[in-house]
Amino acid sequence: DWEAVVVDDCSTDGTWVELQRWMAAEPRVRGLRLGWNEKAAAARNHALAAARGEWIAIVDADDWIAPDRLETLITLAEASGYDVVTDNLLMFDALAHAVVGTALPVSGGVFPMDLEGFLANCMTGVSRFDYGMLKPVVRRAFLDRTGVRYEPGCFNGHDFHFMLDLLAAGAKAAVLSEPRYVYVQPFGAVSRRLSHEGRTRYRYDVMSHYNERAIGRYRTRLDPAALRLLYRRGEAIARFAAYLSVKESLAERALARAAAS
Repeated sequence: DWEAVVVDDCSTDGTWVELQRWMAAEPRVRGLRLGWNEKAAAARNHALAAARGEWIAIVDADDWIAPDRLETLITLAEASGYDVVTDNLLMFDALAHAVVGTALPVSGGVFPMDLEGFLANCMTGVSRFDYGMLKPVVRRAFLDRTGVRYEPGCFNGHDFHFMLDLLAAGAKAAVLSEPRYVYVQPFGAVSRRLSHEGRTRYRYDVMSHYNERAIGRYRTRLDPAALRLLYRRGEAIARFAAYLSVKESLAERALARAAAS
């Protein structure tokens, strides 16, 4: 009992033709074709508006899920009254064609996730794994009641802000330590290469901008401990961006010296 809402975000290849074939063969597949490239966050909002199910799960275009993922997570959520459930990720190096590990330890069972616990694990360049990358399954009634949606212009970090807004709105949330979601690494841990040519580099300036927006929006609404963590995340983003800038500059100088010699 499911539907797959597939958003074609103004593709320039054969995606829409392929999607039409799927829709003709499988009535549970529904396609939306956007007239211009609106980026992932806005595309997801179109999907949220079109979805008809009691539960909504997000699956990125290059990822996939285990056949029993929806059943497992929704059964858990309905038994315990969760509004949001998510699971561990299998980290997949696309060019090495291999699972290279899991995002989280697999031995924790089910553990609750509150706002402070989430933010404490979203420190860019510091956290072993950024919880903002988790892929939630969300109760539709909670979205309708709170109005939480993705930030349309936030094309880097939109998953973090979606989860932040869910938890800030009072969502009861939990994480299953067993992995049911296969996440394709942007940069392969084994292959040491981008997963595909279409990958774009992270825009840390965009991440910083939307983190500042979140601080402004929640300045008087979050408790002091959570707000401090949001400030710390902004500082971590800035430090990590500076580190990458220095690293790239040194690499460019090394290449220039090698070419000159």
